[in-house]
Amino acid sequence: MEGAIELKQYDGAQVLPKDDAILYDMIVGQNGIIYGCDITWLGSNQIHISYGYGIIKGRMFEVAEQTIYANLPSTTTSKYGYVVIALDLEVTDKPISIETILCASRAYEENGDWNQDENINIVNGVWEMPIAEYKATNAGISSFTDLIVKVKSIYKSINSFSEWEALGVKGYLLDAFLAREQIKTFENKKVPITLWTQNSIYEEYPYSAAVYCSGIDSHYVPNVIFGLEESVSGIFAPVAKSETHVTRIYAKEKPDYEITIPTIQCIRKVG
Repeated sequence: MEGAIELKQYDGAQVLPKDDAILYDMIVGQNGIIYGCDITWLGSNQIHISYGYGIIKGRMFEVAEQTIYANLPSTTTSKYGYVVIALDLEVTDKPISIETILCASRAYEENGDWNQDENINIVNGVWEMPIAEYKATNAGISSFTDLIVKVKSIYKSINSFSEWEALGVKGYLLDAFLAREQIKTFENKKVPITLWTQNSIYEEYPYSAAVYCSGIDSHYVPNVIFGLEESVSGIFAPVAKSETHVTRIYAKEKPDYEITIPTIQCIRKVG
């Protein structure tokens, strides 16, 4: 009796989007924006998104240039909001959308409560990818932070046949792919004033801010490289901690301006 098996790619075969998505997800292994999709706050509750492309679990999407109107609370009580690209493969007529979500605290970002099904392509699941955070009342948005993650190329050039041979025979290619998964780099992360809260972990640095870094958790060790002004100010702690989807930084006093961190590199601990 012959076993049941099917070849997906051969002459005359029909390759389904699901098959492509599974393959591309394995090859690319990243979720984020490929090109464009710059997101800016225009004032009031208006948010502008430029034209661009992105990818979620191997499925590419195209974003038209547009202005959306963010959800606002119905009262003067301040709430946190998020702009999210939501992929739901159960919805056959329009499986992807741009949505805004309101919540009473930063629980979504700090606790990693995004609906992200790793087996989305197998079970027709859901994936929410945040691209911006805002804080608002019924009068409008009071602060806005870009959370967009750019997809980076996974390929590097090989200069000679001997280098290719070494990659294949000595296992360096596998090591390189493993290293890419172990090190996550985030660039130009904005930290608005509203992100800073009191924290009792370090007595000399009683304020902390949770900076969104997608895909990390407590198993990563963060290396935060501040800009020149912040590095010499004496305000910011020389240590940081990784939590689920955030790098937590510390300060002696609450900064009175929004800072931009040029680079945060998170390295996964062994074991």
